[in-house]
Amino acid sequence: MLPGDLVDRLDRLLPEPAVTAISPSAYDTAALATLRSQPAGRELLLPSAVAWLLANQHADGSWGSPVPTPHDRVVNTLAAVVALAELARSGPDGFPEVSQRISAGVERLHQISGQVRPNDPHETIGFEFVVPAMLQRARALGLPLPFDSLSWVRDLYERKMSVVPAEAFHRVTTLAHSLETFTDRWPPSALAGLQAPDGSFGCSPAATAAMYDLSRSERAVSERALQYLTTALRATGQGAAPTIFRFRTFDDAWTFHPLAMAGVAPSLLRPHVKRLAGRGSAHGFGPSDGLPPDADDTGTVLPLLAYCDYPADLGLLRDFETPHGYLTFELERGFSVSTNVHVLGALRLDPAAMARQLDIVLRFLWDSRSSDGYWLDKWHLSPYYATCHAIPVLTGLDDRLCGDAVGWVLASQHADGSWGLAGGTLEETGYAVNCLLAVQAAYPWARAAAARGARYLSDRCADGEDGEQAYPPLWIGKVLYTPYRVVRAAVLGARYHYAQMPWARMPWAADATPAGSLLGN
Repeated sequence: MLPGDLVDRLDRLLPEPAVTAISPSAYDTAALATLRSQPAGRELLLPSAVAWLLANQHADGSWGSPVPTPHDRVVNTLAAVVALAELARSGPDGFPEVSQRISAGVERLHQISGQVRPNDPHETIGFEFVVPAMLQRARALGLPLPFDSLSWVRDLYERKMSVVPAEAFHRVTTLAHSLETFTDRWPPSALAGLQAPDGSFGCSPAATAAMYDLSRSERAVSERALQYLTTALRATGQGAAPTIFRFRTFDDAWTFHPLAMAGVAPSLLRPHVKRLAGRGSAHGFGPSDGLPPDADDTGTVLPLLAYCDYPADLGLLRDFETPHGYLTFELERGFSVSTNVHVLGALRLDPAAMARQLDIVLRFLWDSRSSDGYWLDKWHLSPYYATCHAIPVLTGLDDRLCGDAVGWVLASQHADGSWGLAGGTLEETGYAVNCLLAVQAAYPWARAAAARGARYLSDRCADGEDGEQAYPPLWIGKVLYTPYRVVRAAVLGARYHYAQMPWARMPWAADATPAGSLLGN
């Protein structure tokens, strides 16, 4: 019988939230902070955004995630410094003295700009768009920023734009997510068609803030954009903006994925997966209204549909296929491991018909894995995200790839039963426990490690240690962020999965096991 707290949490997690909770973004909050109630006025439109910026500068002068990665800190600090400098120059009335805050931010940017390099696997999304745009605004303000050390980003921007066809600016593409950085490139006649039903542009508060300013003369557009922005501020619970909102399909699909892996009955999931069944198009599934279909969402949704007895058309993946792997979306600069893993899970729905496509993805996974058997991914800081999503779909398909990955997961468990790059986290431990349980029939020596991980999760959740502060921002967007419902589902799925194991209550299950025997040696 399942523990009552798991049943209660599952019941609360499945319905679609009215406002999805997500961590704050200094970059997007800065974009909202400079908006005025009147085009030429001094009164702030959304004063909570400025208050949040002033209250959330780090002691070292930077802004950004509590996980201090260079790309995230550069993007957030650049945006905050530029916004405060613009506000200091033009009001509002009574705006506090912020010269020291700006100077501290500028100094920190000089210190960390050299740590940002091309081809970093954890480069934030749209970095090549965001940084040149922010530096251009900083030059106009006379800010003494490290322009030379970041000049390579401009070169990257020019190379990217050289391959973007002109017609891409006449339709909805993922470029809309960074619309704030090149609104001048979009024909005015095409801009109106980019606004989603929820009022957003590109599922981005920063992009929507830019379009709100540009569209003030079009009352219907600006009013819907403002309504979206005020709702987005509620999503963080702090008066700050998130980096992406609302991501309805992504939020549902990634919430249901670990629960299906954990064996939650299709009958429980089906009424909620029905929402996903109705959101597709002839080209697949996208993360939200306002963004086009992509291979990651499509590859994740299709197995969920099949699991719940809805039609799952694998032909929807056709547009993303290349000879070297599956692109997440049009105009992408590099392949995503997790996207290809999710596509692999979908292709396995019909392995005979999809044999050629399965081979493409398997070759990509061989080429992209580390020498230790794990994978890094462009959408998440932790290798446990991509690796633990890969293990269940590789079982029985490529046992060497799978076995090496399982061995790495087992060898990297911490003494307290957790997993994580910088000490254990609930999220990373959830990925590891759920995937090991999914393959424990093939790798029975993984059961003891999964049991210790499940105990770690249970102890901390029972002690109330699973509040939002327990989920550091590990997801990669324009900045690092946490989609709270998604990561809670990863933890809940692991705990639910373990509770279903017939051997879970056996005395040996949580006993310490030597590393050699964990690896099956």
